[in-house]
Amino acid sequence: MNRGLVILGGGAILLVAAGVAFVATSGGGGSEAPVAEAPPVTVAGSAPVAPEARPAPAAQVDAEALARFEAWAEPLRAAGLTVTEDTAATDGTAIVLTGLAIAGPPDALAWQLLMPAARIEPLANAGTTLRPTGPAALDLTVGDVTTRQTIEASALRIDVERNSDNRATSLVLLARDVVIAGDDLPITIESAELRFALAEAGAELVPARSTATLAVSDLVLPGLANGPLGSRISSLAADLTLDQGFQGWGIAGALDAWRLAGTVISISNLQLEWGALDLTGTGLLTVDGQGRPAGRLEVAVADPLMVLDAFHVVRRFDRDLLADVYAALLEEIGRDPTVPRLAFTVDIADGNLVVLGADRSIPDVALGTVTPLFGLSGP
Repeated sequence: MNRGLVILGGGAILLVAAGVAFVATSGGGGSEAPVAEAPPVTVAGSAPVAPEARPAPAAQVDAEALARFEAWAEPLRAAGLTVTEDTAATDGTAIVLTGLAIAGPPDALAWQLLMPAARIEPLANAGTTLRPTGPAALDLTVGDVTTRQTIEASALRIDVERNSDNRATSLVLLARDVVIAGDDLPITIESAELRFALAEAGAELVPARSTATLAVSDLVLPGLANGPLGSRISSLAADLTLDQGFQGWGIAGALDAWRLAGTVISISNLQLEWGALDLTGTGLLTVDGQGRPAGRLEVAVADPLMVLDAFHVVRRFDRDLLADVYAALLEEIGRDPTVPRLAFTVDIADGNLVVLGADRSIPDVALGTVTPLFGLSGP
């Protein structure tokens, strides 16, 4: 199985779900996994002073920082998250934290984000920025198995803007020079940007008709090194609309509500450069009864013969099938050599990723398979 094909076919839904999870976890977590010990933050002016001197400001600073932290954490806790910290201190307008942990509610997929050190900084419009100031760790638990991914970046921030009712109106995740390491070779990302514009408040965490833009450059997935397109995705971008809301911080439960629910994500302005594959397109995606991405993409592919060759090297298509596909594509290219891209329909159903060939009077071409999101298949 080529996991990279999830990004080509169902990857947009996976990335959005992962983005929601990451924004959530970027608030930290508090499960049974140990929190790394971090050095205490030293606050200027907190050294002991003689009894006759004025009261040391440390207690006042800590009390102020704690109150501001509690105000920041309150809406997250109200939404079902567990938010804890070891220490809090002020640094100008910012809150400096150690041992920040945020965890999702009980769920088939439990998660927590651990940040040994972080800053919370104010934004305009009652917004805040959360910045880990060192490595972070994301724990995911399915059943009795917990996996930990460490996350390091030269720059990482999560911005949240709120209205006068303290409701989040936008979420922005920005990252640069990211290294995500676990048991396998590390995944690296040169830059990533995920922006959510949240629709008017509803019962869901992310209400229906919310929109998102995604832009990723130089994503390297070492596990795909032997796949037909290689391990490096040069760029991935898309505009997305949630046709159905994402219900809460319990990731498995929220995804379960998407299963067989009709279209849950509409994709526009899809652009992907991955090895030999250079495509643009649109699509509609949902989640099937086994928790797998399903739907259809309408794409336009540059130099499709080169892409076919790349897949044939790995997939070793039947020779007659390969000949038929080549003949059909060459005939189409020959009719108008100036056309820069050819249109294709990619169907994602029953865990299979297939290029439909009926409109060219050729057999369908199976590219690979997709798996349940996060390895879950529902209860």
